[in-house]
Amino acid sequence: MRSPLIEPNCTPQLRKLAFKIINSTTILLPAWYDVLASLKLPQRNMPRDIPTRWNSTYDMLRFALKYEKAIKNMTQARELGLRIYELSPEEWILAQQLADVLEVCPLHQINANSALYFTVAALSAASTCCGPHQHRHDAAQTADSLACTPFGDSFYHC
Repeated sequence: MRSPLIEPNCTPQLRKLAFKIINSTTILLPAWYDVLASLKLPQRNMPRDIPTRWNSTYDMLRFALKYEKAIKNMTQARELGLRIYELSPEEWILAQQLADVLEVCPLHQINANSALYFTVAALSAASTCCGPHQHRHDAAQTADSLACTPFGDSFYHC
Protein backbone atom coordinates (compact mmCIF):
# COMPACT_ATOMS: atom_id res chain seq x y z
CA MET A 1 0.00 0.00 0.00
CA ARG A 2 1.33 3.42 -0.96
CA SER A 3 1.52 6.11 1.64
CA PRO A 4 -0.39 9.30 0.83
CA LEU A 5 1.63 12.36 -0.15
CA ILE A 6 1.78 14.93 2.59
CA GLU A 7 1.98 18.56 1.56
CA PRO A 8 4.01 20.68 3.98
CA ASN A 9 1.59 22.71 6.10
CA CYS A 10 3.36 26.03 5.53
CA THR A 11 2.66 26.26 1.78
CA PRO A 12 -1.16 26.03 1.90
CA GLN A 13 -1.27 28.55 4.74
CA LEU A 14 0.87 31.04 2.82
CA ARG A 15 -1.11 30.41 -0.37
CA LYS A 16 -4.41 31.11 1.42
CA LEU A 17 -2.99 34.18 3.18
CA ALA A 18 -1.85 35.68 -0.14
CA PHE A 19 -5.30 35.06 -1.62
CA LYS A 20 -7.09 36.64 1.36
CA ILE A 21 -4.92 39.78 1.35
CA ILE A 22 -5.12 40.38 -2.40
CA ASN A 23 -8.88 39.83 -2.55
CA SER A 24 -9.74 42.04 0.42
CA THR A 25 -9.11 45.42 -1.19
CA THR A 26 -10.94 47.42 1.49
CA ILE A 27 -9.58 45.89 4.71
CA LEU A 28 -6.61 43.53 4.41
CA LEU A 29 -4.76 45.03 1.44
CA PRO A 30 -4.60 48.55 2.98
CA ALA A 31 -3.56 46.97 6.30
CA TRP A 32 -0.81 45.02 4.45
CA TYR A 33 0.52 48.23 2.90
CA ASP A 34 0.41 49.97 6.29
CA VAL A 35 2.43 47.14 7.87
CA LEU A 36 4.97 47.28 5.03
CA ALA A 37 5.29 51.06 5.41
CA SER A 38 5.80 50.78 9.17
CA LEU A 39 8.55 48.19 8.62
CA LYS A 40 10.07 50.25 5.77
CA LEU A 41 9.71 47.36 3.32
CA PRO A 42 8.98 47.84 -0.39
CA GLN A 43 5.25 47.68 -1.09
CA ARG A 44 4.71 44.39 -2.90
CA ASN A 45 2.03 41.75 -2.92
CA MET A 46 2.90 38.16 -2.10
CA PRO A 47 3.41 36.12 -5.28
CA ARG A 48 0.69 33.53 -5.82
CA ASP A 49 1.54 29.85 -5.91
CA ILE A 50 0.29 28.72 -9.33
CA PRO A 51 0.26 24.97 -10.06
CA THR A 52 1.22 25.42 -13.73
CA ARG A 53 4.33 27.49 -12.93
CA TRP A 54 7.02 25.22 -11.56
CA ASN A 55 8.89 27.97 -9.70
CA SER A 56 5.91 29.79 -8.19
CA THR A 57 6.17 27.88 -4.90
CA TYR A 58 9.81 28.94 -4.66
CA ASP A 59 8.89 32.58 -5.42
CA MET A 60 6.15 32.54 -2.78
CA LEU A 61 8.43 30.98 -0.14
CA ARG A 62 11.33 33.37 -0.82
CA PHE A 63 8.96 36.34 -0.60
CA ALA A 64 7.44 35.02 2.66
CA LEU A 65 10.89 34.57 4.18
CA LYS A 66 11.95 38.07 3.17
CA TYR A 67 8.67 39.57 4.46
CA GLU A 68 8.40 37.26 7.49
CA LYS A 69 8.05 40.11 9.98
CA ALA A 70 5.22 41.71 7.97
CA ILE A 71 3.43 38.37 7.62
CA LYS A 72 3.75 37.78 11.36
CA ASN A 73 2.34 41.26 12.08
CA MET A 74 -0.64 40.59 9.81
CA THR A 75 -1.42 37.14 11.20
CA GLN A 76 -1.02 38.22 14.83
CA ALA A 77 -3.42 41.17 14.55
CA ARG A 78 -6.64 39.77 16.00
CA GLU A 79 -8.87 42.37 14.34
CA LEU A 80 -7.79 41.20 10.85
CA GLY A 81 -8.98 37.63 11.44
CA LEU A 82 -5.88 35.99 9.96
CA ARG A 83 -4.68 34.06 13.00
CA ILE A 84 -5.51 30.71 11.37
CA TYR A 85 -2.75 31.43 8.82
CA GLU A 86 -0.09 32.07 11.46
CA LEU A 87 2.98 29.84 11.02
CA SER A 88 4.72 28.20 13.95
CA PRO A 89 8.52 28.54 14.31
CA GLU A 90 8.86 24.96 12.99
CA GLU A 91 6.80 25.85 9.91
CA TRP A 92 9.04 28.86 9.22
CA ILE A 93 12.06 26.52 9.39
CA LEU A 94 10.33 24.14 7.01
CA ALA A 95 9.56 27.03 4.64
CA GLN A 96 13.27 27.95 4.63
CA GLN A 97 14.29 24.35 3.97
CA LEU A 98 11.73 23.93 1.18
CA ALA A 99 12.95 27.14 -0.45
CA ASP A 100 16.52 25.84 -0.22
CA VAL A 101 15.53 22.54 -1.85
CA LEU A 102 13.55 24.27 -4.60
CA GLU A 103 16.51 26.54 -5.32
CA VAL A 104 18.63 23.63 -6.59
CA CYS A 105 17.03 23.82 -10.04
CA PRO A 106 18.14 27.21 -11.43
CA LEU A 107 16.71 28.49 -14.68
CA HIS A 108 20.01 28.24 -16.56
CA GLN A 109 19.84 24.43 -16.30
CA ILE A 110 16.57 24.31 -18.22
CA ASN A 111 16.56 25.01 -21.96
CA ALA A 112 13.58 26.13 -24.02
CA ASN A 113 12.80 22.60 -25.24
CA SER A 114 12.66 20.97 -21.85
CA ALA A 115 10.14 20.82 -19.03
CA LEU A 116 10.69 20.52 -15.32
CA TYR A 117 8.81 18.01 -13.28
CA PHE A 118 8.86 18.80 -9.57
CA THR A 119 6.10 17.04 -7.77
CA VAL A 120 4.60 17.18 -4.32
CA ALA A 121 6.33 13.82 -3.82
CA ALA A 122 9.71 15.55 -4.05
CA LEU A 123 8.54 18.22 -1.60
CA SER A 124 7.29 15.52 0.72
CA ALA A 125 10.60 13.67 0.48
CA ALA A 126 12.46 16.90 1.16
CA SER A 127 10.32 17.72 4.18
CA THR A 128 10.79 14.18 5.52
CA CYS A 129 14.57 14.18 5.24
CA CYS A 130 15.00 17.83 6.23
CA GLY A 131 13.22 17.87 9.57
CA PRO A 132 13.39 20.92 11.85
CA HIS A 133 16.05 19.29 14.05
CA GLN A 134 18.62 18.86 11.29
CA HIS A 135 21.41 21.34 10.72
CA ARG A 136 21.57 23.62 7.70
CA HIS A 137 24.48 21.52 6.37
CA ASP A 138 22.20 18.45 6.31
CA ALA A 139 19.53 20.39 4.42
CA ALA A 140 22.16 21.50 1.88
CA GLN A 141 23.26 17.89 1.37
CA THR A 142 19.64 16.90 0.81
CA ALA A 143 19.21 19.75 -1.65
CA ASP A 144 22.33 18.56 -3.51
CA SER A 145 20.93 15.04 -3.71
CA LEU A 146 17.71 16.40 -5.30
CA ALA A 147 19.55 18.48 -7.91
CA CYS A 148 18.24 18.46 -11.47
CA THR A 149 19.32 15.54 -13.60
CA PRO A 150 18.46 14.71 -17.22
CA PHE A 151 15.40 12.47 -17.44
CA GLY A 152 14.62 10.88 -20.80
CA ASP A 153 15.43 12.70 -24.02
CA SER A 154 14.35 16.27 -23.32
CA PHE A 155 12.99 16.46 -19.78
CA TYR A 156 14.51 17.23 -16.42
CA HIS A 157 13.54 15.49 -13.25
CA CYS A 158 14.23 16.77 -9.75
